Amino acid sequence: MLLDNNMKSSTGFSLIETIVVGVIIAILAAISFPLYDGYVAKSNRDRLHNIVLSAKTAANTHFRKTGTHPDSADLNLFFDDENDFEVSVDDEARSITIRDISDPDNVIEETAHY
Repeated sequence: MLLDNNMKSSTGFSLIETIVVGVIIAILAAISFPLYDGYVAKSNRDRLHNIVLSAKTAANTHFRKTGTHPDSADLNLFFDDENDFEVSVDDEARSITIRDISDPDNVIEETAHY
């Protein structure tokens, strides 16, 4: 089959097509990265909330059984990484405060009263 002189054979993507695809990928990345960071932050807050609820239950149980205020060792809390959390118990306020310090730029703290 003979080709006309005006017809070109296609051998790949043109520069414009490649740039358009790159721009689309950049836009999608610009939208998705902040959303991902938000999901990670919410996940960390939810994880800390669950740990605080467990600590509150443990403190209530300890106080009912012994009549004394627990310290952080009495709570028997198990963490994935002990270095990620700071636990403090305030006897006067009957409260437990747990701080998630795994990310120094975003320290999360939650307090529960028992």
